[in-house]
Amino acid sequence: MNLNFNVSEPVEKNNITTFFLSSIEKNNNKYLSFSEAIAKNQVQISEVNKEGLLTKLSVSNKSSDNIIILNGELIIGTQIRQDRIVDSTVLIPGYATVLINTFCGEQYRWSPRLSNKISTSESLYFSSGRANNAADINTKLSKQCRIWSEISEKISDFNVKSFTNSVDQIYKKKKVNVEEIVNFFKIPSEAVGVALGINHQLVNIDIFSNNCMLQIYLPKIIRSIALDSFKKISKKSYLKKKDVHRFLRQIHQANKQKRKVVEGTLGEELQFNSESVAGSILYHKEQTVHFSAFVKENKTTLPQYEYEDK
Repeated sequence: MNLNFNVSEPVEKNNITTFFLSSIEKNNNKYLSFSEAIAKNQVQISEVNKEGLLTKLSVSNKSSDNIIILNGELIIGTQIRQDRIVDSTVLIPGYATVLINTFCGEQYRWSPRLSNKISTSESLYFSSGRANNAADINTKLSKQCRIWSEISEKISDFNVKSFTNSVDQIYKKKKVNVEEIVNFFKIPSEAVGVALGINHQLVNIDIFSNNCMLQIYLPKIIRSIALDSFKKISKKSYLKKKDVHRFLRQIHQANKQKRKVVEGTLGEELQFNSESVAGSILYHKEQTVHFSAFVKENKTTLPQYEYEDK
């Protein structure tokens, strides 16, 4: 795993800090993002059968391009029985049909197909939830119960009105505030990844094959972390480039294990889950497709800074 990245100076908006990561190595692989594939009608999403299965969805790639679906993607619409959260990043080859692993993102709906409406949310699952999914080694049922609890807590925090406890309604409730943050950050042309922090703590890193894929997914990643930032307003951040390098070293030092990818999809996946960090990396033909890492909740990879009000 090559983690030798150039790290930019920090850029701050409210209590969110971003560091952009670039690499000397060039990878021009262009995958079709899930949202692009839906917009171009080049993918078909459906329940696995008439009854449906909460933990799976059927995805058919109708194009010759490989389609990437990220961990934490929210698949929403009344074409499926309920909104879903994608479990892990997958790369679906051209003209293939696969069953992807999902969680329920809408606890109180399990309806028959009502229309052809299907899309992905403009946000990923909120970053603390993505982190918990990466670190959680419990059973699928236990993970699902935790996710329902996380969604219910956010709905309560933001006073969201949703009869079905839809995770997508959380983003829609805070959309105006979130989009102000999203529009502030500009991606350098050489960047392939981003490290994000809230207040004085780094939260996650997402790295892609190239700048084009980062351009597509950064807004979703920013929205994801913004949903965790509103209840954590603090003083000026003291995060520095050296903190990102420390985070990368901890990832490098963590034990890695191969994980079997979803049947019919491309690549190899490595997982890591140490005392302080957790995440995974999907490779295809020895090149990075998507790498995501998270600081575990209540763990710190950084020194504690003393500061005073300015």
